[in-house]
Amino acid sequence: MDGRGFRFGDWQVDVGGNALSHGDARATLEPRAMDVLRYLCRHPGAVIPAEELLQKCWGTAELGDNPVHKAIAQLRRALGDSSTEPRYIETVRKRGYRAIAPVVEAPDHAATWHGGSPFRGLEAFQESHAAIFFGRVQATHRLREVVLAQAAGGCPMALVLGPSGSGKTSLMRAGLLPALADAGPVAVTSTLHMDCADLGGSDLFGALAAVLLDAESDGKPCFEGSSADALGRRLREAPADVAARLGAGAPIRTAVFIDRLEAIFRAAATSDGDRACFVAVLEQLARAGVLVVLACRNDFYPALIALPELMALKSRGGHFDVEPPGGPRSPRWCASRRVPRNSRSSTTPPPAPAWTTCCATPRAPARTRCRCCSTAWTNCIASAATTAPCASTCSANWAASRARWACAPSRSWRSCRRSSRPPCLTCCRY
Repeated sequence: MDGRGFRFGDWQVDVGGNALSHGDARATLEPRAMDVLRYLCRHPGAVIPAEELLQKCWGTAELGDNPVHKAIAQLRRALGDSSTEPRYIETVRKRGYRAIAPVVEAPDHAATWHGGSPFRGLEAFQESHAAIFFGRVQATHRLREVVLAQAAGGCPMALVLGPSGSGKTSLMRAGLLPALADAGPVAVTSTLHMDCADLGGSDLFGALAAVLLDAESDGKPCFEGSSADALGRRLREAPADVAARLGAGAPIRTAVFIDRLEAIFRAAATSDGDRACFVAVLEQLARAGVLVVLACRNDFYPALIALPELMALKSRGGHFDVEPPGGPRSPRWCASRRVPRNSRSSTTPPPAPAWTTCCATPRAPARTRCRCCSTAWTNCIASAATTAPCASTCSANWAASRARWACAPSRSWRSCRRSSRPPCLTCCRY
């Protein structure tokens, strides 16, 4: 976050002028208070200890916490914030402070994109698209904090979970990995990418070995002169030797991104033993000092936690959930959700399709329910009554609904069900 300024909640932050503005209101900050605000906003959602703020903003941690408390108090006065009901800066008791309002960096008008069309469509963003990857600032910072916490615990490994199409690959390649390129405990200079859905006829270890052959250390190949087959055998027989070669030195400089992990559970040629051994090797790489991040669809979660290493990773806080763009309550996302046939949850009915879909789908999942009355579709379809099953909860009986929405009065409920476009579509849809 440089001198261009940024937006913090409702306030525009003028870094160069040490000022905040919101409409006609303007507040001036002391330089140290601006430094504290900038540092907090560089890590939105992360708890920053007072000692770290002292070191980064004052250059020493020997001054005590009082300067930090004064700077936070000044920021709250300028922002119109409260320590008891915070909207911008929250105090986490005995731990530190965190920025909780949205942070949006100002666009760099001087920069020009020359890498082709910036509109990726259904294609994932890559590391080269980091400059035009927007909308995932909060998720990137939270995932970065997860990775740094795992690295501090001695096993830099994380599992990224989310629905298909939620943006896991883009978040990793255009968000997280570029964010880890700066100095720190994790300063990635070599990124390796393995797509489990495109193994090219190799087994898991052969495919991983082919990826690791591109690993470099100080500009030199880590496995010069080795072949994918030979390295694959070493991964099976002596993974500790391979891990030691990759993870030598600090900080962590090599990252291995395993994408579409769900494919290993669908491959008929991959045995349960191979899957367990593959994940165990990945954990061994992480414990040797290699950053390992896996991305998987969350509907494979039962298969994932059956593997001891990934279950242990969850207990260490190494799982990260990715929400689709727009969040879990986005209407477009809700409309795309499907309910499994074996779902046993009946407390929160999912968004239902139009009534025509109900009438045209005699084998609809039993737990998919009518949006207006929560009656199971199968029960609706099986009913031979001339009155709609949801008559009592459509805000009126069927006749009243028919009159309200001008449905054809000559058609009974039974003929409505048989019609490809029932006249009562509108009244029964909501």
